[in-house]
Amino acid sequence: MTEHIQIGNTALAVTDPAHADSARRIAGRVLDAVSAAADRHQPASEIARLNADAADSPLQRRISPILASILHAAIAAHHRTEGLVTPTVGGALTALGFGPDQPETLAAPGRRAARVPLPHLHRQDLAMVAGTALDLGAIAGPWAADTIARQIVAATGSGVLVGVDGNVAVAGPAPRGGWQVLVGDGMDGADPAGHPQPLARVALTGGGLATSSTIARNRQVQRGPRVTDVCDIIDPRMGAPVGRFFRTVSVTAPSCVAANTISLQAVVAGRPAISRLRRWGQTARLVQWDGSIVHTGRWPADSELSTPAPAHLHTHELKELA
Repeated sequence: MTEHIQIGNTALAVTDPAHADSARRIAGRVLDAVSAAADRHQPASEIARLNADAADSPLQRRISPILASILHAAIAAHHRTEGLVTPTVGGALTALGFGPDQPETLAAPGRRAARVPLPHLHRQDLAMVAGTALDLGAIAGPWAADTIARQIVAATGSGVLVGVDGNVAVAGPAPRGGWQVLVGDGMDGADPAGHPQPLARVALTGGGLATSSTIARNRQVQRGPRVTDVCDIIDPRMGAPVGRFFRTVSVTAPSCVAANTISLQAVVAGRPAISRLRRWGQTARLVQWDGSIVHTGRWPADSELSTPAPAHLHTHELKELA
């Protein structure tokens, strides 16, 4: 029998209830460390201070081991995706209102945020050009999920599922039949236009699963007399939110970081992502803007559910089924 634990927006489940307290402590320790290092919404965080110091002048600094590890993963994602997933979109996100203490409706920015070079990182030695604004939101959650799962298994031997803001990592011995996970849009039953939320259920026995959504976390932007919704996924080629081709892209991979990198890359790429994922044999579920669903790789076509979303499925793209 599994034990379920909730820590803020993080869900844990362990196969051995005797290790629930240890799992909670490990998860809390990692989450606190990740927030202190990589949450740009926290003014006292390490990344917020780096961004402030690099706003007007170049920066060279030795950073903490945990921030270095997360940033190394983000830089690797940049290279693997040829820049479609990159940590240098902090300026564009801030301009669109995805920052701390922003009004609910933001006036459209007068111009797009300037593109800046990728920072140089050698071990813990970081160099950034003036005007760099890093955002690690795309990588910090998956990195935390992978790290928590790995540390819990190493410390306890228990099987574990970790869900951090919709990013799921699984490690150790899984329950019979695997961890049953719901995959959806992260909306409560329907999107703002009233379209029902497509849901799927998959079984995980290891690795990670991530969903990138263009409708779960939006901001309203005033453009003249009109107010439009924009999502928090930036196309680095344009310095602007991605187009509305996909509602969500869900991917399974050997790690949560890898799954999230591939799902984000697909959302940014748009239509060409379908043929690329098929060519790579990548296991993925792509929900297009009209609600039609495409499966690639080994994603089970019979995973789709016809029943409405449970009432509790409203804060994350992914939730582990009890």
